[in-house]
Amino acid sequence: MDPERPDDGPARLAGGVATPADASHHAVLRRAEEDSIQWYDRIMKTTVDIPEKELQEALRHTRAKTKREAIVTAIVDFNRRRRLARLVERLGTFEHFMTNEELERLRAED
Repeated sequence: MDPERPDDGPARLAGGVATPADASHHAVLRRAEEDSIQWYDRIMKTTVDIPEKELQEALRHTRAKTKREAIVTAIVDFNRRRRLARLVERLGTFEHFMTNEELERLRAED
């Protein structure tokens, strides 16, 4: 098994026990790689100086097992948030959006 390949994800965990969080984390990585790169076809190797404190925090937040996993997860999340922001810009805002009180009143009537 290649420890850098998320395809091996839950199977490579200690004792072979995977948690739901591990499975979803690896699913995100698999989807990201399927969407943006094909294994060994378009992988871009690069050298980047990343502050150690920031990288350790990314590892903690993403629950990644490797630095590569943490970086790919962060890039996927960043791109997803940018796509959502563009969507919000295109859709605009609601002028007459229901307030929380109105929603609770409607729920109480049912």
